Amino acid sequence: MLSPEIQRIKPVPAAAPPTRWKNPTSDHVRVVVNLPTGKAAYDFKPGETRDIPAEFNDHIHRVRCSDPACHKSGYAFCLRGHEGVVVAGVAPQLVREGVETKLAEGLDPLEEKRKEEAAALANAELGQRVINQAVAVAVDQITRPSPKPAQK
Repeated sequence: MLSPEIQRIKPVPAAAPPTRWKNPTSDHVRVVVNLPTGKAAYDFKPGETRDIPAEFNDHIHRVRCSDPACHKSGYAFCLRGHEGVVVAGVAPQLVREGVETKLAEGLDPLEEKRKEEAAALANAELGQRVINQAVAVAVDQITRPSPKPAQK
């Protein structure tokens, strides 16, 4: 039998395995997490994937959970790794491997670029339709037989 002093010692929980994060952007990303003993910094080159201790997951992404179990538990943000919408965090542009999340409107660094590209494509398509219509009218006028002069 263990002594009372040893029985009171709680086992140290096993550390969660690290989480794999990917930088899908073409920009360098630096993740800085404040710790009681200082700061931890992780640099991501464009396209790079790295392991970061799981204890920092909530700092990197604050996820509004889409799982009903979290809502019933009263969680505003998911701490269980469910899918949802990233609404904050020190690096919302990073992608967490194995978890599908969307970036809240305004957090996506590529959102404005995609909107501009979509608008440019729509304008190009509209311009092409106008050109096609003008060509069709011109071809019709060229190939239409000219009316015969009225006979007197």
